[in-house]
Amino acid sequence: MNLYLISQTENIGYDTYDSAVVCAESEEEAKNIYPSIILYEELDEKSGMRICDYDKEANQKRWEEYDEWASSPNEVRCIFLGKADEKMKKGLICASFNAG
Repeated sequence: MNLYLISQTENIGYDTYDSAVVCAESEEEAKNIYPSIILYEELDEKSGMRICDYDKEANQKRWEEYDEWASSPNEVRCIFLGKADEKMKKGLICASFNAG
C-alpha cells in the first residue's frame, strides 16, 4: 500500500474538498477514492469512504452526482508520498474541506 496526496482545482468554492491524503495500492485507485464523509448508498465498510468502481459507466454516474469534488477521476491530480505502514487500511486518511 502507498500514500498519495490527491487534489482537484475544478471545484474551488465553498463546501468543496480541495485535497486529501489517501492510502491505496495504485495511483489509479487513489484517484477513485472520493474524500466525502457523507453517507452514500455504497460505502467501503473498512474505510467509511466511497470508492468508485472502475467500470466507466458506473464511474460516470457516480462522479456526476456530487459537486463537492472533481467531476471525474481524470480531473484528480495524484502525488505519491511514500509507502504506507503495513497496518494501514485502504481509504481516506484526512481531507481538506472548504466550509461555507
